Amino acid sequence: KAGIVGRLAARFSRVKIIVHTVHGWPFNDLQKSLIRSFYIMLEKTVSSFTDKIIVVSNFDKQAGLSNKIGNEFKYAFIRYGINYDEFMPVNSSLKEELDLKSDDLIVGTISCLKPQKHPQDFIRLAAKVKEDMPGVKFILAGDGVLRLEIEGLIKKLGLKNNVFLLGWRRDIPNILSGIDLFVLTSLWEGLPISVLESMASSKPVIATHTGGISEVVLNDMTGFIFPRFDIESMASKVRFLLSDSDSRKKIGNNCRAALGDEFRVENMLNVTQGLYENLVSLKN
Repeated sequence: KAGIVGRLAARFSRVKIIVHTVHGWPFNDLQKSLIRSFYIMLEKTVSSFTDKIIVVSNFDKQAGLSNKIGNEFKYAFIRYGINYDEFMPVNSSLKEELDLKSDDLIVGTISCLKPQKHPQDFIRLAAKVKEDMPGVKFILAGDGVLRLEIEGLIKKLGLKNNVFLLGWRRDIPNILSGIDLFVLTSLWEGLPISVLESMASSKPVIATHTGGISEVVLNDMTGFIFPRFDIESMASKVRFLLSDSDSRKKIGNNCRAALGDEFRVENMLNVTQGLYENLVSLKN
C-alpha cells in the first residue's frame, strides 16, 4: 500500500530508478475477491515502471509471478539481514522487570496488535497452556488497534496473572533473551522479522504456516508450523517444549545455526549495494 503510493509519487516526480522491497504483498487469500483483485491490479500497474522488485522470501516472489506482477527478471531475491551480535544470549532484565521468579517459563510474541497478526489466538493459546501449566507466563511486545479487545480477552479468560502486555519496546534483544520460546499466530505474512530475530536469539519458533515462514521454520528442527487457527495443536507443542528443556535447547541452537550467512546484515547490505550500482550503471 505504502509501496504503491511511493512508486506512484516517484513516477510522477520522474525519478530515474525505482526499486521496491516486498515484505508481504498488500493482497492475501483471506480478503474478499474484489479487494484482492484491486490490489493485484494496482501492483501490476506500478510494477510496469518499477526497475526492480526485491523480495525477502521465495513465497513473495512466487505470489507475485503467479499473479502476473512483473516477470522473472524483474525480481531480486535478497534476504532480510540480522545483526547477529545484537542477538547473542545475554542476562535479560525481563523477569526482574515483571517481578517474576528466576525459574518461571515465558512464552513470548512480538507483533503489532492488528488483524493480520491475530493476537487473539496468542491469548487463546495462553489459556489452553494454562490449563495444564498454570505457572507459565506469556508476554506480548507491541501495541495497536486491537489493544482494548486483547485486554478484554485476557480478563475474560482469567489470564491477568499470566499475560503481560509490554507495549512498544526498543529492547527486543533483551526481551527475546528473556523468553523460552517464541510464538506467532499471524494470518498472513511475508517473512516476519520477529521470527528471524527469535531464531538469531536461539529461541524455538512455533508459528502459523503463512508466507515464507516455512522457509526458515522447519518442523522438529528449528520449530514447528501449524495451520492458521489451529490453537489446540500449537498449545500442545508449546507444552511439549516447555516440559522438555533438552528439546527446547537443541531446537534453539539449531535456529541460530540454520540462519547462516544468508541472513547476516552484512550480506543484505552488500547485495543491495551491488544491485543499486548495477541499476545506475545500466541507466547511464
